[in-house]
Amino acid sequence: RWPGVLGPAHLHEGPLPDAPSPRERVHAVLKLGAVAVLAEHAGSPELRAAAERNDVVVLPRARPTAITETGRADLAVFDESGACIATVCAGRLVHRRR
Repeated sequence: RWPGVLGPAHLHEGPLPDAPSPRERVHAVLKLGAVAVLAEHAGSPELRAAAERNDVVVLPRARPTAITETGRADLAVFDESGACIATVCAGRLVHRRR
């Protein structure tokens, strides 16, 4: 049980958050409830490799998020303030707030 609303995970449309390493920058996106980023903001080979290792999708352009019957299990739970409580990326729980 999660104290929030379950829905599709987000697309992170801006620059990835600052962090000491590409892995931590990708993890910061997951903590926001996003499982996809735009290619223009993940241009370095290190960022793309970190995204691939974590199943984060790198998209050439923005697209709507949706839960589809035959799609990947990319979900997020957001509390009443909009903060991400949990993120599921390609069926794996990759973030949960305690």
